[in-house]
Amino acid sequence: MKTVYRFRSRVRIAALALLAAWFVGPGDRRTQSPGAQMPGGLACQKVPPEGHVPSNPIACTVSCARGGKVTSALALAPRTTAVLTITINGTCVEAVEQVPGNVTLQGASSGDGLQAPAASSNPVLGISGAGVTLDNLTISGGVNALLVRNDASAVGNNLVIEGSSGQNVLARGLLTLNSSSIENSKGDGIDAVSGGVVFLNGGTVGNNSRGILVGGGSYLLATAGAVISNNTANHGVSVSGGTLSVFAATIEGNPLEGINLFAGGNVYIANTGVIKSNGRDGVRVNGGVVHVQGGMISNNAEHGISVFDSGTAVLDRSTVVASNVANGVLIEDGTVNLGNGDGSATIQSNGANGIYLKTNSVGFFNHAGNKIVGNSGWGILCDGPPANPLIAGTIGNVSGNGAGQISCNIAP
Repeated sequence: MKTVYRFRSRVRIAALALLAAWFVGPGDRRTQSPGAQMPGGLACQKVPPEGHVPSNPIACTVSCARGGKVTSALALAPRTTAVLTITINGTCVEAVEQVPGNVTLQGASSGDGLQAPAASSNPVLGISGAGVTLDNLTISGGVNALLVRNDASAVGNNLVIEGSSGQNVLARGLLTLNSSSIENSKGDGIDAVSGGVVFLNGGTVGNNSRGILVGGGSYLLATAGAVISNNTANHGVSVSGGTLSVFAATIEGNPLEGINLFAGGNVYIANTGVIKSNGRDGVRVNGGVVHVQGGMISNNAEHGISVFDSGTAVLDRSTVVASNVANGVLIEDGTVNLGNGDGSATIQSNGANGIYLKTNSVGFFNHAGNKIVGNSGWGILCDGPPANPLIAGTIGNVSGNGAGQISCNIAP
């Protein structure tokens, strides 16, 4: 009996040893499930056998220096209905496409992430599923560094996305960027197109050729202290048929317009939105509508706001347009509405006229609290025949302007 007992103990010990070999892969001490043979540079925990799909999360670490690949870790996503978390240690020179839903990609340390393997990589990181989280990653190079596809959604926290030749970020789905830096693209920092939606919460978009493009049917909100500045060759934001909202954000120091609205679309600038010190106009409207409710448009190298091609500018709720080098507001083939039931607006201390209306232009004034004061030229100037623009309504206080107060035909 004693001999049999010992034999069974040895069998039991051997079985336990074999089971331990299943759970501990060569070269690392991380827990793995039976049959989960990990490639080099990849260590995972809680991986069920192939064919089993439990609701337990899976966690993997990719060691880029040891040849680990993020793509290898993503292949485990079908083995859980919960979250697959992949920690990237170092910089993996790899293009990663079709990231599914319920995946978290995170850098182990600042600067860890993905680098394009070739200049033609397009994208470096592509998101195709819903509920993807990107934390503390650097994504660099390629034609397009980060792509969020139609119907996909992702949240990025503390990202650095840089160095693309086309777009650092291309959003066709839903993307939230929190405290991230989008920089150094030879093309655009962010493109929201094809119905894409971007929430830019804090962070910076800078030193790209153009800061942001918002295309037809798309939307971008800049808020929570976001700064869009010092882009090198183009506008801070171009809006082509889409919608831009600026809440508690600053657009400054761009070589052309701070915001250029063309081919229709809408721009909404709320209180604490600041458009300043851009190389041409603060806001240029080539068709479409800009509505400024309490924002500040100041110190731009040409006009504060200019309107063309049947566009409209609505200024109310204590909006200030001040200290721009040329006119505060220039209207040529368009409409300006100054003040309404939401409040008044102030146009002051601009280098030329407060408001200048040219051919096919109309000015509507609808608040006694409006102030058009201290401008170097006229307070309100209208071109003469054959242009003959009209102004109408309750204009407010027009005083202290260098050339005179009002030179316009006032409608009865």
